[in-house]
Amino acid sequence: MLRNPHQLLLIFIHGFKGDDQTFQDFPVRLATTMGNQPNLTAKSIVYKKYETRGHLAQAVDAFCLWLDTEVKAHEEEKIQIDGENVFAPVWVCLFGHSMGGIIAADAVLKYRRLGAENSPKIIGLLAYDTPYYGLEYDMMNTVYTRATEYKNQIENTVSMVTAGAVLAQSFWGGKNKEETKSSTSETKTAKPSNGFGVLKWGAAALAVGAVGTMTYRHKEKVGAGMDWVSSHLEFVSALIRKDELKKRLDELMQDPDIIFHCYYTLIPPRVFGGTSKTFIALPPNHMRKYFSPYECDVDSEIDAHTTMFDPKTNHNYYTLAEMTSRQLLKILEKFE
Repeated sequence: MLRNPHQLLLIFIHGFKGDDQTFQDFPVRLATTMGNQPNLTAKSIVYKKYETRGHLAQAVDAFCLWLDTEVKAHEEEKIQIDGENVFAPVWVCLFGHSMGGIIAADAVLKYRRLGAENSPKIIGLLAYDTPYYGLEYDMMNTVYTRATEYKNQIENTVSMVTAGAVLAQSFWGGKNKEETKSSTSETKTAKPSNGFGVLKWGAAALAVGAVGTMTYRHKEKVGAGMDWVSSHLEFVSALIRKDELKKRLDELMQDPDIIFHCYYTLIPPRVFGGTSKTFIALPPNHMRKYFSPYECDVDSEIDAHTTMFDPKTNHNYYTLAEMTSRQLLKILEKFE
């Protein structure tokens, strides 16, 4: 229980080609639970839909700029209400799904370099199915298998942009829709979404990479579409640079002012028989205590990843919400 009044911002960052509906009603649920704690005002804010292409560092810089503005606005509002004499900094906890967890980690490391006086008061980072050590090898086989099933469709397209649309629709069973204008949304309402994470439209980029030889045989057909593919592959290439992946977590764990934990999807052996399946590559033994499995009874690792926040599909959704709430309470108790 908190002894003094505090304000907590819960900041949610979607993954590769996700959007501001990735988390559905999860942010609202968490803010409500935390808001029932004595001496705590909690507010969830979902980071706007951002471009998941080009250098990862650009996405990190844009997020930090946005976060600085949000925190400053809330602190100024808090001063007007409480007065400068009783001012306490607004606490921030970051929540990242898939690649969003990597952006969150890099943001924390960037702020550490800037120093505490020039940074928001980030007290925690909770990640969901973030491939901090890369993607699980068997899961990539699933991607490759699905990609090759649609190889003929790709070969017959007039551009790789169209091919990307074919692949994305084939992977997720969804319909193409016009991209809407990016906007930051505070989580007062949430609409269901079944396409988000490292592999939504990004499935096209990864799958095209898996059949890259075919792509180069049809250069005359791809044209400017290759720019689309290459820019997105550049963004997700952070997942294959093993040394950088390890360095990121090693540096993050050296920060005593941040509590970190990652929840990852796990399909138990009873579903397929044999061994369990995960979307992410599991961490080394010394890091296992910072990673908690979260069972999903679904058809594939990809389905587990993309339905993580969908209570209609994910029957353990409420368990995930409880796990998150308990972890967040531990974070608050430490910093009180």
